[in-house]
Amino acid sequence: MGSRPPSEPGQAGNRKLIPHQLPAGLKAYKLTPDFTPGNLPAALQSQHSTKAGVWGLLQVLEG
Repeated sequence: MGSRPPSEPGQAGNRKLIPHQLPAGLKAYKLTPDFTPGNLPAALQSQHSTKAGVWGLLQVLEG
């Protein structure tokens, strides 16, 4: 697969902007290893949600 540079904030066209970091004032309290098809937790493979006030920031590495 060829690699593309990540999209820059503000280049959304008619799409929503995708943040590259947590909003100001928020701090990460948990980080996970990079997931692959072999180690993706079952809880993330079906519909799920977070508690009110909890943010999640996903970074897609390829695909």
